[in-house]
Amino acid sequence: MAIVDFNSYSIEAEWLLTWYPTRSGADVKTPQIRGGTIKQKNTDPVFEVGNRSEFRLGQGSFPGDALSPNDDAVAFISFAVDPQDYVFQVELEVRLGAVRRTKNFVLPPDTRLPFLINVLSGVVDQNGPVAGVAFQGVITTGHRFGLSDAVAQIFRVRP
Repeated sequence: MAIVDFNSYSIEAEWLLTWYPTRSGADVKTPQIRGGTIKQKNTDPVFEVGNRSEFRLGQGSFPGDALSPNDDAVAFISFAVDPQDYVFQVELEVRLGAVRRTKNFVLPPDTRLPFLINVLSGVVDQNGPVAGVAFQGVITTGHRFGLSDAVAQIFRVRP
């Protein structure tokens, strides 16, 4: 009989990062978009010693494929696991030049979190900010097998 891990569950982040002009003076002339998916489990080795896993987003797969030159437009997703209850702690951050916005969440099992963080450039012309970055996506956590699941399995009616 297999041993059941009552602490383990997964997390998946699907993300999209868009750098776009708001005025003609922007460094970016047309919207630039990068996206991807990140999957982890709260029992992955990186979390066993209390570390965070951090992902730098929008930098492309190869040199020259970054969303913006000099990392002007960049986002980060980092995951940590609370050592007492094994729930995910998530930090989302987006930067455009010197402007930064950060959001923090605790995501227990069976959670779906849509997010949108919008940042406007600190560089302005006479009409306002010249560029913006939208960091959006959905973070979904999986199901954690619990005592009620075990009881349901034991008493499940079999045909």
